[in-house]
Amino acid sequence: MTISFIEFGAPWCPACIGQEPITKEFCDKNGYDLTIVNVDTDNSITEQYTVTTLPTILLIDNGVLQHTFTGFTNSIKFKRVISEL
Repeated sequence: MTISFIEFGAPWCPACIGQEPITKEFCDKNGYDLTIVNVDTDNSITEQYTVTTLPTILLIDNGVLQHTFTGFTNSIKFKRVISEL
């Protein structure tokens, strides 16, 4: 299992500002890769995944999208979804 996260946010989004440290800490503690995407500057990947809500976090396992979290998400939700993979 090779898990990675892609977090979509923007510097003007209060929920995104609060979400980023939670996602970073979770990924650091569990050895998961994390890519932070600024929707204002990274349009191609934002459009590729049709991101319309901020924050949006994609859970990728072995290159396959497994789950999409929208809105503020805590580490308990991350753990629950991963345990179900």
